[in-house]
Amino acid sequence: MSTTEEIQLKVHRCRFYGPELWSINSMTYNEKEEKLAVLRRRVRKFKTGQSDTQSVVQVWNMKSKAPFVEQTIYDNPDNPGLLEALQWLPDGRLFSCGLNACINEYDLKNSSIKSSYNGRSGPIWCMALDATNSLIAVGSEDAMISVYRLFDESLNFEKVLDRSDNRILCIKWHQPEDNTPPLIVSGSIDYIKIWNYQTGRCIDSIQVGTTGVVIWCLVVLKDFTIVSGDSNGTTSFWDGKVCTLNTTYKSHKGDVLAISVDSEESNLYSSGVDPTIVKFSRTKSMKYNSWTMNIKRNLNTHDVRAMICIKTNWLISGGIDTYLTLSCYPPNLKIRHFVNYSQNVTIIKDYALVQYETFVYIWKLGKSDEDVFQTSTLTGECIETLPLAESAVKLANIKSRKPIISSSFNDKFIAYSNYDNLKIKTWNETSVAKVPLLYEPIVNGNHLTFCGQNYLAISSGTTLNVLKLEVLGVVLHKRNDLKNNIYLMSGSNQYLAVSTIDPKRTVTVYSTDDWSLICDFANNLLPTALQINPFSSEGDIWMAYANRKLYNYNINSKSIVKSVDIKNYVKSHAINEANDEDYYSIKSIAFAKNTVIFSDDMFLYKLDIKTNKTNKRSDYRHIIKLGNGDKLNELVMFEVTPLSLFHRLPQTLAKKRFGT
Repeated sequence: MSTTEEIQLKVHRCRFYGPELWSINSMTYNEKEEKLAVLRRRVRKFKTGQSDTQSVVQVWNMKSKAPFVEQTIYDNPDNPGLLEALQWLPDGRLFSCGLNACINEYDLKNSSIKSSYNGRSGPIWCMALDATNSLIAVGSEDAMISVYRLFDESLNFEKVLDRSDNRILCIKWHQPEDNTPPLIVSGSIDYIKIWNYQTGRCIDSIQVGTTGVVIWCLVVLKDFTIVSGDSNGTTSFWDGKVCTLNTTYKSHKGDVLAISVDSEESNLYSSGVDPTIVKFSRTKSMKYNSWTMNIKRNLNTHDVRAMICIKTNWLISGGIDTYLTLSCYPPNLKIRHFVNYSQNVTIIKDYALVQYETFVYIWKLGKSDEDVFQTSTLTGECIETLPLAESAVKLANIKSRKPIISSSFNDKFIAYSNYDNLKIKTWNETSVAKVPLLYEPIVNGNHLTFCGQNYLAISSGTTLNVLKLEVLGVVLHKRNDLKNNIYLMSGSNQYLAVSTIDPKRTVTVYSTDDWSLICDFANNLLPTALQINPFSSEGDIWMAYANRKLYNYNINSKSIVKSVDIKNYVKSHAINEANDEDYYSIKSIAFAKNTVIFSDDMFLYKLDIKTNKTNKRSDYRHIIKLGNGDKLNELVMFEVTPLSLFHRLPQTLAKKRFGT
């Protein structure tokens, strides 16, 4: 990937990494802070009956065109929450509930559970916030609805409503226009029930079926229209005032699992096991107020578990296929965001560490047979695939008893952390040995980076720990308590750069000589990628932002020396290529001589530092990580193809197709 006048670049494309897949089970959106919380659970094609207890909560930043994961909260493997639902509060507090019969409030500064409350009614399937943002109702497996009152720092139990006949699978609040006491609408098996919150009694019920029809989801509109989706594949519109059916549509060939309505309540969407997303539009006239089935769109390949409408005309959907899909119509746009696995891969020269659920592998990368490049006469770029002389070899396989959160390595040490502790080992191509840890355990270490050969920086929420590494033992060298959660880290022999989630989006630089603070700088946005240039003697840090801009910060001069707007320089070589790169954030940065290489999910960019000329290639999919190879002008790229993902997912809903 280089022109004849520029330096040639050899790219190692590695496709042997197949990360574990995480389905999207629930979503909630904070309109004030423009953040999306996503609940993910493990996906297994084989052993589908196995209980996948582990869950992860991701917080996505949705302020710009290109959303990105701002924070990840891991579940405690010793006390799994079996999470089923999430709920934002307007003031930024985040709650979850699950089948362990608990309601959790999260400490977003430390990426952990702040408080856990007893649900008082068995395993919890669903939760909902009332219109005044002061009450939370949860529905349980034991056919009970519990209500909790919100306070500034706590959640207090209020009451339990009368027991229903079957488990409560979905729940919503409704505030009548005449300011009468609020109502609770719940979905169960065969029945939708309306509850008076003050008396705790069921005041009305709607019979949906008689043969065990499961109401998986429902939405309550301002005019008290109840929209339900059930296991018959029907989307039904009910008049909640008189409990009668307005209209019903056999909209899907499988269970309807998710329904979402926009802020103006003029458009409504439904989907489920049949992943087709069906749009319904409101039809208004003098005599009636009804809904008509409008368009159908195929945005997901597998079951859609969650949908939510945000901003103007945008729909977010997710499910078994693991993608977070953003779409709007019109115009017809579909943006599919893959899980960011960049933290699961570390590249050093011709070695790579790849992280799985409970394993860490060390690979020695393959080598090409010749170094002769051929140049394309059309684009002026090298496109030849060099023959492989040596295949990649797995050197080490390290097993962990608990799920691994983060990992890293250098020429001498391997480090990986789980929810409770940090493990460090020495390694070479023939052996791996354990290193004693001579310090108090570091809990929930979510970012690891090596600084030179003998220092390891590990973040745990707002705490930055620096460990000194020796073969005879590892000791805690320094600990800094910061004001905000650590988001990204990048280390080199001389410096450590740390980015935190705060109103100023501060990036702080420390010297590895005495671990003193050298400088800090801020931008209005949070960087999506942060990397220190190892080939620069002047101390250069490169940062990419969600607005498609790159900044080069010089540590010695303590100033920004270069700013590049990708949209002004990129020249596409693909014919009739869609201009949708603005919706993908930069995930990874690497370097060559006078060149910066960076990538988002689908595009690989090359920036000439001297001329600011930027080119891109679009023949990649799901670029996980970029790294510098053994030589100055070698690049290592880890990539996951959509086809390899599809083969590892469960089967989709069987459909009869023409000619089969």
